[in-house]
Amino acid sequence: MAFLFSLCLLFPQHYPEMSSHQRDVVCKYEHLIRVEAKKNNIEPELLASLIFVESAFLPDAQSSVGACGLTQVVPKWTGGKETKGVSYTCQQLKRPETSIRVGAEILSYNIRVYAKGSIDKGLCVYNAGTKCITRKGFYKRLQYVKKVNYIFNLLIGGC
Repeated sequence: MAFLFSLCLLFPQHYPEMSSHQRDVVCKYEHLIRVEAKKNNIEPELLASLIFVESAFLPDAQSSVGACGLTQVVPKWTGGKETKGVSYTCQQLKRPETSIRVGAEILSYNIRVYAKGSIDKGLCVYNAGTKCITRKGFYKRLQYVKKVNYIFNLLIGGC
């Protein structure tokens, strides 16, 4: 398995369109990505890949549906078991430390509880909700899963 520091090297090589600010964010938060991934029993490269696909490492990212921060969490979907009963505002989720922690908690919960250990289904639930548990819903969002897996494979050396 590749060390997470390879993010600083790999992302600019494979995605030269990343701004210097985005590259700085990748390097600045890789330690936190590693810590939160370990706490939540997920691969740090998987969490980093999710962040890249969700926000391209832009901490202030906000989608048209209200998803916020690096991990693009929708505030109205926080407060449940996935986030240990804690609700978050968009402003809070735009703080990289909060976004990385909350995104890791949600992804881990989705993989364990909803997807019964399937990373692909857990990613799909992260992106589109529990409707991904059904076969039809899973395949509707498979492109998202493929994108995250592609980046993940680059980071673990499966180029």
